[in-house]
Amino acid sequence: MLNYTEGTMAIVESTIKSIDLIKGEIIINKLNDKQKKDFICKKEFYIKYLEVSQLDTLKEGDSVSFIAIEKAGNYYANNIKLIQSNEAAIMPNVKCERSILMFTNKFIKELESTLASISSSEDFEDFTLFVLKSLGISEIYAVPRNNAAGRADGVFKVSNISNNTPKLEVIYDCTLYSGWEEKKKQQIANYVTQICRNSMNIDYEFIERYITKKIKTSISFNNNSEKQIWIITKNATRTISEEQLENSESDLLVKVREINISDLIKLLAKKLLDTKYIKIDDIANELKNL
Repeated sequence: MLNYTEGTMAIVESTIKSIDLIKGEIIINKLNDKQKKDFICKKEFYIKYLEVSQLDTLKEGDSVSFIAIEKAGNYYANNIKLIQSNEAAIMPNVKCERSILMFTNKFIKELESTLASISSSEDFEDFTLFVLKSLGISEIYAVPRNNAAGRADGVFKVSNISNNTPKLEVIYDCTLYSGWEEKKKQQIANYVTQICRNSMNIDYEFIERYITKKIKTSISFNNNSEKQIWIITKNATRTISEEQLENSESDLLVKVREINISDLIKLLAKKLLDTKYIKIDDIANELKNL
C-alpha cells in the first residue's frame, strides 16, 4: 500500500475508470480504499506518452502504469503507459516464435548458400565438421588437415543417453572428387578394418605459436554399436556395401555409405525447428537411417 504525502511520486499500476478526451481528462481508479480520490491524467500528460492509435482504442478497464503524484489532497497521473491486455500479451511470444523460425530459416539458407560456393577440399572438411558439431554429436574427433594424408577426416560417436554406451560409431571422409570410389577403395577397406578393432589411435603434430606439439589420441570402439563408414559428398545419399567381419569377440556388420552433406543440413533444420525435446538417441537413429 502507498501512503501518499505532499508531493509523493511513485510508479504504480491501475485501471481506467473513465475517458473524456474532449475535456482532456482520463480518470484512473484509486489504488485502495484509503486513497480518497481517483487519479486524474490531464491531456498535457497523456498526449506525450500515448500514441494516437492507443487513444483511439483506449477503453474503461484497460490497465495502465504511471507516475503517481499526490499534491494538496489530489492525485495526478503522469508518464501514463498502456499495459497490454492478456490477448495482446500473447503477441510477444508469437513474435518470438516467428523470430526464431525466421532466424533458423535464414541460418539454414546461409549454410546452403555457403555449401554451394565451396570448391576446395579444405573448406568442405571444415564445413562438414561444423554441421556435425551443430547436430549435437556427443563425441567427435577431427584429424588436422596437415596430418590427414591417407587418413580419414574424422571419427564420431553418438552414445545412448540412458547408459552412455555408443549407439553409432562412424569413421568419415569428405571429398568433392566425382570419381572417388576407385580412388578411395583401399582407404575404405582400411577404415572398415579400423572400426572393427577395440580402439583406434590418431597421432598428429599440432603447431601452436611456432611450437610443434605431438598429439596422441586413442578412440575406443564398442562392439554393440552400429558401425558405419561415411564418404561425405555433394552427391546422393546411398548405401555402397554392407560387410560382415569377424573380430576376437563377435561378428560385426559395417555399412559403407555415401552421405550427401545436404541431408545432414536438412536434419539440422529439422532438429532446430522441432519444438519438442529431442534426445541424442533420436539424432543417432536419424543418422543411422539417412
